[in-house]
Amino acid sequence: MNLTTTDRPRKSKAETFPQSSLPDPPDLPEPFPSPQAIESTDNARPSALLDHIETSVDKFTERKRKARAMSNRFKSIEGLENKGRKIGQCSQLIIKRAFSCGHNALIRNAGEALAFRCKERLCPICDHARSVKLSNKLGSALKSYVHAHGLHTYHLTLTFKNTEELPDYKKIRTMAKRLFDSKSKARKAFWSRYGFHGAIMNFETTVKKTGFFHPHFHVLLVTEKPIELIEFGEHEGEFQNSVNQELSDLWYKITKDSFVLKGVSFQFDHMFEMVKYMTKGVSNIPDRQLHDLVKWSEGKRFLSMIGDLYCNEELKGLINSDGEEHDPETCAECGCNEFVDIPMMYNWHMKRYEPKAIAYYGCNMERPSYPP
Repeated sequence: MNLTTTDRPRKSKAETFPQSSLPDPPDLPEPFPSPQAIESTDNARPSALLDHIETSVDKFTERKRKARAMSNRFKSIEGLENKGRKIGQCSQLIIKRAFSCGHNALIRNAGEALAFRCKERLCPICDHARSVKLSNKLGSALKSYVHAHGLHTYHLTLTFKNTEELPDYKKIRTMAKRLFDSKSKARKAFWSRYGFHGAIMNFETTVKKTGFFHPHFHVLLVTEKPIELIEFGEHEGEFQNSVNQELSDLWYKITKDSFVLKGVSFQFDHMFEMVKYMTKGVSNIPDRQLHDLVKWSEGKRFLSMIGDLYCNEELKGLINSDGEEHDPETCAECGCNEFVDIPMMYNWHMKRYEPKAIAYYGCNMERPSYPP
């Protein structure tokens, strides 16, 4: 009798992978999930493991949902289809490294498992990962530099007039640099008063509900002498009105149409705000403007340094570096080096990450080979 494909008896998982051939998993210290909690069937998800990792991946899951929406939007626009497909596949697999102390981290590489990143500028996942990496490394190096030289740090916001079309980036970047030079007597007098040391400039454009672009620069200003600040009340930490007005007048003379400038004291806890992603609100703009924004941003560097900071090779190397981050082998909080790597796949139907496989690592642990 001939059996069709559907009539042939199927082997059970137990017959395919005899239990006797599997190595015993090592004992794991708490709060690691037990191997029993990791097992799952086609109709049941490992709830204990999900509870263990749910907190750390919730925000990542939200970014993945945004990336999926961005992918669908890109694929519907002529000329952006390939970018849309790349964004849609970005971080389909992520790897959670859970340390025995209870802390955890998301990593890129765990043996044969590799988390794919599309590296598109408007991808919510890649932009956020880049900003976190840069804020951690650049913030630490700059903080040490500032403290070693006894310098002062401030956050300036330089705005330009809202426009329906994207600005000439080279032109507005030159304008921003002019504010800190000494070619005019007024600017020379202002900066000599506070001892201008250098600045880090990051370009950002938000998209208003009207569809207009709002280009502006976030500037981390470094001076040798302190700038007068408001000490009390609602505006504590901001530049005194006379200082802010003087800077705003200088800015208006450069731009001819923009006078909004705001300066506040800078704390390194806010470093992420300085290097965050280039744009927000792209879901509000028409397809034509979105297409123009993607093409306009290609090949441009929006983070730069001027002044004496530019002469520091370490800081300049961090800004210009596009290399991959190194996955941590030890916990950043306590230094322990026993951990579990948990590859997780994004479930399109459940719209969340769920465990795909698990690998055990540690000081004296060997990695057993489990069936997929």
